Amino acid sequence: MCADHIDHCYGVGVLNEPQPGPTTPTEENLHAFLDSYYSEAITEARKYLSSDVPIVPFSWPSDFWRWSDQHYPSSYYGTVVWDTHLYPGFGFNNVEDALNSYN
Repeated sequence: MCADHIDHCYGVGVLNEPQPGPTTPTEENLHAFLDSYYSEAITEARKYLSSDVPIVPFSWPSDFWRWSDQHYPSSYYGTVVWDTHLYPGFGFNNVEDALNSYN
């Protein structure tokens, strides 16, 4: 759909708020699963979208340390832009606290 409406599409989200659960990978295995899943999803999306259209995987702020700055290098994966969600009361008192945690 994004390829057909490229003038109106910023990019493609891969997965929203992945969580461990009874029918999904355990918390211990979730990162390895997501790493493989995102790699495959980005590679598949590139069959339809040029490398300058962002592919947007999701990570919780508490897991950012698991992803290196160049985990999905643009030379192979094209533009990759991370998504996250911040919720009040989950370790951040305000936006400034949340932004400081990224540093």
